[in-house]
Amino acid sequence: MLRVHLTIHKLRTNQPITERELGELERMLLEGTRVESADQLAEVVSQKPLFEFVRQIVVLDVVAAKAAFSSFIDTNQLSATQIDFVNTLIDYLVENGTVEKKILYRQPFTDFDSSGVSNLFSGKIEQLFQVIDGINRNSRALA
Repeated sequence: MLRVHLTIHKLRTNQPITERELGELERMLLEGTRVESADQLAEVVSQKPLFEFVRQIVVLDVVAAKAAFSSFIDTNQLSATQIDFVNTLIDYLVENGTVEKKILYRQPFTDFDSSGVSNLFSGKIEQLFQVIDGINRNSRALA
């Protein structure tokens, strides 16, 4: 049970998890439900992969989310609008656990620039996407 708590802590604080830790978490979820398999569990949780479901339940810690973006913010001279965008992105991540990049071309993100994230972060988009990829990757199990 301690390993499960460690896994939940890792998900909350944006640390990578292993396949074994994800398996333990899956086992715990299966024991707590009336489903018989991981596939059924995934179906029950709105067609989301287990890691997304768990990250959404556990939620990403706001301090960990801010820490993930701190280097990006510190190394780039961001405008007030860009900082507001990053803060909105952090709020989204804290609420949802992960983010698909296509979401950044929809509201509320297009409220900052009607063309979306690419125009707003021209020349910095790859760095921003690397941070997002890292957060998303840390919600999945590592081999």
